[in-house]
Amino acid sequence: MTGRYPPNLLPLDRINELFIIEPAEGLVTWKFTVFNFYSGQRAGTVTPDGYRRVKVGPKYYRTSLIVWTVATGSPPVEQVDHRDGDRANDRFGNLRLATNSQNQANSKCRKNNKSGVKGVSFQAGRFVAEITKDGKKHYIGRFDTVAEAKAAYGRLAEQLFGEFSRVSERT
Repeated sequence: MTGRYPPNLLPLDRINELFIIEPAEGLVTWKFTVFNFYSGQRAGTVTPDGYRRVKVGPKYYRTSLIVWTVATGSPPVEQVDHRDGDRANDRFGNLRLATNSQNQANSKCRKNNKSGVKGVSFQAGRFVAEITKDGKKHYIGRFDTVAEAKAAYGRLAEQLFGEFSRVSERT
């Protein structure tokens, strides 16, 4: 999610007016039928970037933020991160508050990464590992194999981000 926090979100009373929320299951369903939305129907759709969102009036709202708000009683003060990396898995147990840097650390390997491994690039015949925290890039080193670069990235990611660290390959 980009922008400031707390994000633009429906007030809790409006959420409760429109939806039935099951935080443990991550489900947001409509309370009543309006237009082509039916009572008891799961609200929202999954967007191309993987998040589930629901439209209320002219605006869209991520269901993860709705689930968080209902489960805690207040809107998030930081970004809401999906522990397992599945942006559509809005179970409350899968959600946690995160800084932007932590949220990025838990992201998967980008599709355009040519090495196929998060934090690793191929330059001048060697594999280079780098990691960014709080906007500062940390150079880890140059390695002969992608496995060595991945391992070095993983060690520093664990030190810098702990439970938020994710070392992943493109799947």
